[in-house]
Amino acid sequence: MELRLAVIGPTLEFSKGSYILKSLGEHLESPDLQVSYLGYHDVILNTSIVYLANGQLYRKLWPIIYKNSFRRGIRLFRTIIEKSYFVKYVMKSFDCILASITALEFLGIAELAKRNFPIVFWDIDSPNIPYRKYASLIRDNHVVFCYSKGGLKIWEENGVNSYFLPLACDTHIFYPMKNSEKKIEILFTGRYLKDRIEGYRRYLYPLIENFGKRVVIVGDGWEIDKHGVKATILPGIPYHLLNKLYNMAKICINIHRDKARSCHSAFNLRVFESLGAGQFMISDNILGIDEFFRPGKELVISEGGSRLIEEVTFYLENEKDRSRIARAGHMKVLREHVIGLRAKQVRKIMEDKLLEIC
Repeated sequence: MELRLAVIGPTLEFSKGSYILKSLGEHLESPDLQVSYLGYHDVILNTSIVYLANGQLYRKLWPIIYKNSFRRGIRLFRTIIEKSYFVKYVMKSFDCILASITALEFLGIAELAKRNFPIVFWDIDSPNIPYRKYASLIRDNHVVFCYSKGGLKIWEENGVNSYFLPLACDTHIFYPMKNSEKKIEILFTGRYLKDRIEGYRRYLYPLIENFGKRVVIVGDGWEIDKHGVKATILPGIPYHLLNKLYNMAKICINIHRDKARSCHSAFNLRVFESLGAGQFMISDNILGIDEFFRPGKELVISEGGSRLIEEVTFYLENEKDRSRIARAGHMKVLREHVIGLRAKQVRKIMEDKLLEIC
């Protein structure tokens, strides 16, 4: 029997970190598993038009109405639309869905969960999520994967059995580019986040104070940071263009969210992206990273501050050492951390549990 799986992101673009869900879905496709890709808000817009009206005027007005329905005054209207049309469409068209655990913030996804509709969740945000709230929505027909061992423990404390599934590299998106000119000395990619401020103070700000405009930051929101503006600031770009940036950098700097550093193996996508692109990385010291990558051999782990400045200065002046570590890190990712390997793990568990349900 062929199963119909919908991979659901906030929008069809699967922007920011949600693209990894689409990558996973692409590697899950098989003769017995038909995979479709949906944007939550796009589905509501399109299905509501079909159910409610077909006129051209309505088609133009409805996106405006829906956007404004997020305001408190007409939240009831939004609730009716999401719980009715979205749920009806998904239950009619698919056998199960794959979504990030934070998709439970969407009313339609939460309603599907309450109805015990088969869902595969991937927690890619631990420990920065409301576990108790999400745990209350998990049912027998749900499978929860978690990208960190620290997150697994917290899920267990909240009564939910989850499976370890680290993030990974999609090698169709991130790969070494031949003859790429190293125009960027020090690169950090990521939007400005207040829950990363301690990391900025330990890792990014010292680099900016010492290297100034030689530090390139690519991401939105940095115009409000008095330290960040001393670096070279570029606006955020779509994920599929990041590979070119990584390949242009001599040193890629990685900084996790502050709470993630003490959450075992809560590695962000940047680890797998930059190493998958074959580039040299200096990362902040996150709990458990030395169990997955050899420090000084496959990447460099730093404690920040003046020590980081010394490390960056050394590796900027020693291309052979950079290249050797970058090659080793790249090979480690290809052997153990590509999305195809993650898909095999997911498929096995889906076959054991979801196929019986669906």
